Amino acid sequence: MYHQQKDKMQHIAHKLLRYLAIKTLERYTPKIIGVTGSVGKTSGKQAMFAVLSGSYRVRASAKNYNNEYGVALTILGFASPGRSISKWIKLITGSIRLLMGPPSIYPEILLLEMGADHPGDISYLTDMAPCSVGVITAVSAVHMEYFKTVKGVLKEKKVMITHLQNDGWALVNGDDELLQSVLKETKAQVITYGLSDEHTLSAQDVKFSTTEENGVVAVRGLQGKINYDGTVIPFYLPGVLAYHHVYAALAAAAVGIVYDINLITVVERLQSFRPPNGRMKLLEGYKQSCIIDDTYNSSPEALRSALAVAHDIPKSSTARTILVLGDMNELGGSAEYEHISAGKAAADISPDLLLTYGAQAQAISDTAITSGMDAANVMHCESHEVIIERLKSFLRPHDVVLVKGSQTGIRLEKVVKALLAHPDTARQVLVRQGPEWPDA
Repeated sequence: MYHQQKDKMQHIAHKLLRYLAIKTLERYTPKIIGVTGSVGKTSGKQAMFAVLSGSYRVRASAKNYNNEYGVALTILGFASPGRSISKWIKLITGSIRLLMGPPSIYPEILLLEMGADHPGDISYLTDMAPCSVGVITAVSAVHMEYFKTVKGVLKEKKVMITHLQNDGWALVNGDDELLQSVLKETKAQVITYGLSDEHTLSAQDVKFSTTEENGVVAVRGLQGKINYDGTVIPFYLPGVLAYHHVYAALAAAAVGIVYDINLITVVERLQSFRPPNGRMKLLEGYKQSCIIDDTYNSSPEALRSALAVAHDIPKSSTARTILVLGDMNELGGSAEYEHISAGKAAADISPDLLLTYGAQAQAISDTAITSGMDAANVMHCESHEVIIERLKSFLRPHDVVLVKGSQTGIRLEKVVKALLAHPDTARQVLVRQGPEWPDA
């Protein structure tokens, strides 16, 4: 009975938030940019905010506000009231006052991250908040328990561009072959972006930006050139390591083009973009090691990208590569296959040490050994504490440590926290550090 009452109350709360959000959009008619994709939503959203905020009043989804609850809260401009009755009262009264306010108090553009755990989620969100610009970052095998196949994921994500009207804009990662197949289904104007010059907007000559002093190599970010309509402009993304964050920058540049922001200005503003916490973020670690913190979540495609960075990143001559890999959740029937594939991919980059954590990640370590890694350099760990102890005894200055895993039951940010050179910065630089998280 308690659970039935709880579910009923949640349903009422969602309906109320949806109603207030729709009325708010009708009152202020902001331009809405919807961002979806299997990976890269949050990074893309933050890069777009960096580009747009210097020219417009912009509000972007906070934290992980990308479901029916979070998107409505973003539209209303409130944080989650949780179970607090007083906070719900403030939200409702504040939303009613908002409906009577002048246009100048509301954002001109809403930048809404829209996620999908189940079929129908994107339609639910775009029905509430129809977009004038729809962005799809990539499609891959995530939430497979509910979508069953990658084609099921594609069917869901493409709603972001098929719901657009003729005067809208569909901004799509052109390097994703699956997305190429659905471009003809949108009525909107299309901009494709990617690393190939066949796209409307492309990035070329992308490479790490480094400095070297006394034999110590320091990576400062990524650099390259953006090409649009015959105009080529150099770009620099300080603090950015992952090649896939270049796609976030390109998506942001495409949004800038739609909103008539000069490309030179776009490139300048992108220098303020930083990867979100837990998403390929470079941190100073124990014994002067370099930690690549990718602990927000994990999926097969994202893991392959992270391994490529761990392999390719310029290192000091004495530096070693260490991998700490956890379970990839929500893969359904493909989970075993994907973890075995991850073990092969890990072995391919020849790390000096591979540590795994989680029931499914056992397949990563087992497969890495059968794929040629020395068993002495592979260890499946039963706890965070075991991982931390092993790393602290193994690490040397300038070693590069990639830490990546899913959220539920894995929480490898706890390992990163224990290895930070400056533990007092954990709340600022790591994911899931709020009071509701540490012991969850």
